[in-house]
Amino acid sequence: MKGKIITSILNQGILSVFNLLISIYLIRILSFESFGQYSLIFAIGMTLISFQNSLIVTPMAIRTKKRVLNGFSKYINFYNTIELLYLVVASFIAFFITIYSQLSLIAVGLYLVSFCLREYIKSLLLIDFNVRKVFFLDVVFISLSLLLLFLNKLLYQITPNSVLLLLGLASLCAALIPLLYLKLKLTFSIIKVYRFYSVKIWSIAKWSSIGVLITEIHSRLYIVVLTAFYSAEILGLVQAARVFFGPLNLLINGWIRVARNHLASLVGTNSLRKFGQFYTLSIICVVFLNVFILFLIYFTWAFVEDYLFSDAKQEMFLTVFLWGLCVAIIQLRMVTSTALQAFDVFKIQTLFNLVASLSTVISMTFIIIFFDWRYVPLSIAFGELVLLIMSYIYLNKLKRVQSA
Repeated sequence: MKGKIITSILNQGILSVFNLLISIYLIRILSFESFGQYSLIFAIGMTLISFQNSLIVTPMAIRTKKRVLNGFSKYINFYNTIELLYLVVASFIAFFITIYSQLSLIAVGLYLVSFCLREYIKSLLLIDFNVRKVFFLDVVFISLSLLLLFLNKLLYQITPNSVLLLLGLASLCAALIPLLYLKLKLTFSIIKVYRFYSVKIWSIAKWSSIGVLITEIHSRLYIVVLTAFYSAEILGLVQAARVFFGPLNLLINGWIRVARNHLASLVGTNSLRKFGQFYTLSIICVVFLNVFILFLIYFTWAFVEDYLFSDAKQEMFLTVFLWGLCVAIIQLRMVTSTALQAFDVFKIQTLFNLVASLSTVISMTFIIIFFDWRYVPLSIAFGELVLLIMSYIYLNKLKRVQSA
């Protein structure tokens, strides 16, 4: 299991480096306004993936006990059909986005749909712990993306539309490769799909999806606030300040993909000592990694500022540092929330998320009125800290009850 977790994190590490390099490259060649447009679609894509995880992937990981890719599970057809319906919804969302922006429907649609599909295929493979196949899939995506973006640079001007289109095309090609050998099937009876979802899935999905909705509101609210009260250029600046820490969230997502099933199995076998050891080790790794990144940025700030923020009119170190603090708290909370999910307590987690969201909204209102946009990450950090404290206290309570 440790080897598979390490491989999954390594996989996400490579993706993280790729996303970091792409973001730095776009900051260098695009205006902050254009980078803000790209960042907005990227954030929407992450939100769609979060809802996909809550509505489909997390219930599938918890409910599917048998190996699914060799035909032993009769339920996987239902999940495939539900995922197809979800991709249709993602297409409609892309359509509404392009109505109110200058972005291309084909570019935005392909980007959102292909990324959701690729994440679903990866989650499907990870139910059987096929970490190497997931690794190969992402290597194909990165290789194709680099090739297509290189050709774009040679033959045509780099724009937000071209970047979204080419990344979406690379993601789609990578997602289609496993479909050649998985031989996945669909269930065409909507009534059967509805009954399956309402009986088997909705008890988990309703609370996890509400939790995701609340979490996304308080974690993405700053995007709406900056766009509405400032401009796409200011959004681009704030997102550029966060670019160094985006890969860290991808790393923790790699941990979650494998650890979610592992923690659930430890709770199921009442192996609470191993559960505690695994959780503690994960927390230590998160703290070490985030402290290392913050020190690295501090000692190389003169170069970073000259390379990325030479055109910025404001001093950006404060915003970058606050993002580092915020992301560290987010990751500690994500580890703790994943551990809580193993106890199947989605309802109480939703209530915790609601309290944290209210904390974020109140603190963000205070910052917008009395300070300026550079302090926006602090409001998210405050809400995440409230959520982390509540989750940690409740997790310890559950462990004591379970061991009694």
